[in-house]
Amino acid sequence: MLDTIRKFRKSLLGLLIIGFVVLAMLPFGSGLSGGEKTQDDVAIRIDKTEISQYQYRKRLDQLKGLFRQQLGENFQRFAGMLNLEQQTIDDLINTALLKKLAGQLGLTASTSQIESQIASSPYFAGTVTRESYENFLRAQGLTGPQL
Repeated sequence: MLDTIRKFRKSLLGLLIIGFVVLAMLPFGSGLSGGEKTQDDVAIRIDKTEISQYQYRKRLDQLKGLFRQQLGENFQRFAGMLNLEQQTIDDLINTALLKKLAGQLGLTASTSQIESQIASSPYFAGTVTRESYENFLRAQGLTGPQL
């Protein structure tokens, strides 16, 4: 995944992927899977961090949605080459490891830094309103209490 980002980092596609990954990390770890995890529910285990099948499927669906938007009718043609399942696994592992490292280093993001990052997303075109933010979250599959 990192090789793909490096390859496309100066293109619009690369910027969109990076923006998506950053925004996709916002709800990570917020208890979206609901309930307790069973042994069968765990898709990935990194040290003591467990990533559920639900989280894996949700992230994979988000990534597929992103590429469907970008590639349109060509998505099916390129889907195999994109290796989205492996990209999803890599992304979830990287996110968990970065979250762990940030915790160990005591790193946090201020509200203004988060707002600035969200506003810089191409989705919002520089203007973030509560309505546009909620619409974005809905587009990512978050509904009801998760908003």
